[in-house]
Amino acid sequence: MDTIVKPKTVRLSLSEGRYLDVKRRLNAGEQQDLFAAMSPFLTAGEKPQLKSQSVMTAKVLAYLLGWSLTDDGVPIPMSPDLPETARLATLRSLDPDVFREIREAIDTHETAIDKEMEARKNDRGGESNSSKMPSSPDGLVDGPLTTSVN
Repeated sequence: MDTIVKPKTVRLSLSEGRYLDVKRRLNAGEQQDLFAAMSPFLTAGEKPQLKSQSVMTAKVLAYLLGWSLTDDGVPIPMSPDLPETARLATLRSLDPDVFREIREAIDTHETAIDKEMEARKNDRGGESNSSKMPSSPDGLVDGPLTTSVN
């Protein structure tokens, strides 16, 4: 498994020949931002209080890079370069069935990637990269515990 999530784009097909361009995977920061948007009132040990207004759009905003959607033949702008408020306003203006199709496509994509990552982990016998490192006797380590790349 890679240590750093490299930015990769995946094209997902929608009905009527339309498509979405989405991130293949979210990195740790993007996942944390997604969780914060979905549940900004999270308190350790308590049931999450979901911000219902954001739950349905948070994942779409996290993954979506672009699309081929048009309105009366005119392309509808969607890009990570646009302010989040503009992207959110565009998503909120969509026909509910179109938004549902987008959300379901992203959910399906996320599930497929999660299964792929789990299969990779299982192919390694469930070991993490750190468990393959030799250990010192009695769990003692001499020298620095971290390394740097020159």
